[in-house]
Amino acid sequence: MENASRAFLDAVRKSMRQIRSVIGTAVVNPDLLSAAERLQYEGYLYREEANTAVLTLWKEGMPIKQIVKRTGHARQTVRRIVRGERNDVFRPRQSSLEAEFPWLDAQWDAGKRNASALWRAMRERSYRGSLRVVSEWATRRRRAEKTDASSLARVPSARTIARLMTIGRDHLTKSETVTIAAIEQGVPSLVDAREIILPRHDPQEGRKVDVAA
Repeated sequence: MENASRAFLDAVRKSMRQIRSVIGTAVVNPDLLSAAERLQYEGYLYREEANTAVLTLWKEGMPIKQIVKRTGHARQTVRRIVRGERNDVFRPRQSSLEAEFPWLDAQWDAGKRNASALWRAMRERSYRGSLRVVSEWATRRRRAEKTDASSLARVPSARTIARLMTIGRDHLTKSETVTIAAIEQGVPSLVDAREIILPRHDPQEGRKVDVAA
């Protein structure tokens, strides 16, 4: 299952250009970003410049070995660019909450939305993360529930999209449902990839999928 999940995450990463176009946020407004997100966005702009240079040489027929010499990028970096694996605008580290998302979603849906109380309950479940991580998750969740289709400000990361596409619609917020529905309609190849790589997926019930990068 881990290999299948990683394969689906790779498929999402390769589709990020299409995804950004489909959900109408191909251009990010820096004024809507936090300081940390703005730094990531600036890094993305730098990567896009490098990506364009590498892809131009690749399309002209230049071998990867020569592209490495011409651009100064590492061979692995050039390979990732050619494969379309460097298109995420926001690339968050894997969260310590990944394993707790199903439980957190259930608690949230049950009306238990106090971050401190959730964190204390998680500590009893052997969670070792900090209160800050849980508080930030709760804040993002509240904001997401207030967001509608017309006010989506940014594209989620590839890892987040892969997770949302596999956990089931019943567990998504309003804005997440709108986003995933748009992606599934606008990038049908991802739906096909999900069915091939992750068979027996139920879009309503979903199932826990490890999408660690």
